[in-house]
Amino acid sequence: MIVAFVMQYSSQTQVTFCLQFLFTMDWQREGFILRVNELSATDVYNSDQRLEMNDTDKYLETRENDNLGFDYLPPINRITPPAKPEISIVCMKCEEEIKVRHLKEHQEFHNALEMFRFTMDRKPSTVKQLIRRRRAILRRLNETASSENPVSMKKLQKLNLAYEAIKADIEGTNTTLRNVDEFYLDQRNIEGHGTTLNCALAFGVCQHANSRWKTSMEDRYAFKDFFCNDPQSGFFAIYDGYSGSMAAEKCARYLGELLENKVESIYRTSMKHENINEEIAVAFNETFEEMDRILLYGVEEQSRNRWSGCSALTCLLRGNNLYVANAGNIRAVLCRGDGSIERLSDNHSPWDKKERHRIRKAKGDVSKGDKTALVNGVVKSTRGLGNHGDPNLKTSVIRTPFVNCLTLEDTDQFLILASNGVWEVFSEEEVILLLEDIIPDIDVRAIVRRMQDRASALEEGLPIPKWDEIPRRSKGVASPEISQGNIANKDTFSDYEKYHSSESPTEMDEDKPIAKSPVLLQPPAPLRTKGSTLQRNEKACALAKALSERLVEGAILAGSRNNITVAVVLLNGCPLQLFFLPTI
Repeated sequence: MIVAFVMQYSSQTQVTFCLQFLFTMDWQREGFILRVNELSATDVYNSDQRLEMNDTDKYLETRENDNLGFDYLPPINRITPPAKPEISIVCMKCEEEIKVRHLKEHQEFHNALEMFRFTMDRKPSTVKQLIRRRRAILRRLNETASSENPVSMKKLQKLNLAYEAIKADIEGTNTTLRNVDEFYLDQRNIEGHGTTLNCALAFGVCQHANSRWKTSMEDRYAFKDFFCNDPQSGFFAIYDGYSGSMAAEKCARYLGELLENKVESIYRTSMKHENINEEIAVAFNETFEEMDRILLYGVEEQSRNRWSGCSALTCLLRGNNLYVANAGNIRAVLCRGDGSIERLSDNHSPWDKKERHRIRKAKGDVSKGDKTALVNGVVKSTRGLGNHGDPNLKTSVIRTPFVNCLTLEDTDQFLILASNGVWEVFSEEEVILLLEDIIPDIDVRAIVRRMQDRASALEEGLPIPKWDEIPRRSKGVASPEISQGNIANKDTFSDYEKYHSSESPTEMDEDKPIAKSPVLLQPPAPLRTKGSTLQRNEKACALAKALSERLVEGAILAGSRNNITVAVVLLNGCPLQLFFLPTI
């Protein structure tokens, strides 16, 4: 580091003298060493002349004149945050860990191998083997075909695409056409928000407009703690807008208030109701109908070609009772005590046979492609609010919600609400696999296998298997040293996690009890001090925020083409000691 000082003094006799000192500081382990060199008048004159030169002469003069004792200034090293590591995910078919942005191509390659009756372990080594298999498949198709039932051109096209994909892999010429820019991988700007709750542990939400594919953000969300002035109640909602954001904006502003007015009267007279679940389900239906009537007036509507609409997902939590109502393709999933994911909402999509039959009965149209299905060529969901500007579309896309009422268990961990931008690239199993590095002590692959076994049992009509324990890795049972405080203060975090530490934006509740899971080996109970309670609440807030950010970032890397909104509600049974988070 080099510093030059020029001191000039003037008197009445116009006598001026200059003193210029050169301070050179060398950094050593013992400290700084200061050297002072006094310059002559000639050196001072030369330095004054340099100020009047242009940039080129200035550079040449500096290189030629070495009287100042230096001719090179080291660059200033700016402090920049460390690069964020790219997210990886495990493929359950081949047990290979791949980058999330390559997930789509990897899955398509698996489908190509399955079409040719190959596997990742038994891939063809030469093109000749692939050609022989292709001829055998075509011969079999020709034998089963007839003049009345010819070979489908779509099937032949898929066969040709699979052949080209496998051939490119054998020859080593496969290229990824759809990729995420390297600039974006270094400049990902995803920031969520987290807050503590009274009805649950914490709430976290993260949104991204996905400007690569969308020009504006049309999703909205809403949440309210102390719903109906009840400390055990909370309201959470996501609205996925399309053809404009006004419908989603109005729903986020008014739908919760409409529901609160109806549910509050049910709470007051809950002792008189024989089945309170049916009363709340009716309240949800009436609220959706009333909200749709408000959108009919078209106040502040800005859409020119057709009025805006939205898919709606609303959740009401009261103690251990959870009520989920949705109209559209937004999903709500619940992470159970054994780590498995259970879907709570109904996916109203044109791919559903019942929904297609209802739309065609209403004289609507469903246009299907290989990867997309649209109602009247416009909307991807078959139910929702709004759409009043298009009468034909309104008769096909109805407002009636699907309402699910269930009782939570003490070990249930968290609730995920996500817009279609997440579910168009991920399944429920892949959502769990995305969290593998956040929960390193839990065997997420075993959880996915359990979910697959449960799904196959439902399809075959067999008894649904149940598990009471979270599968752990080969380390065995967690030691008592793995506590909430120890994990929250570990020194083995990544550089990015150290740089982005989380902060809690709200006040913390000192009297909120810590729910204990019966399957976990709990550490010795610490003293109930204010510091420990604050640390637990801060970690819950950071965890909800981190989970929402992870799903949004993963959806973008996986190639989502919609706006993305993810909300996470941490329930009282969430084992915070098993999650690996940034320092707090």
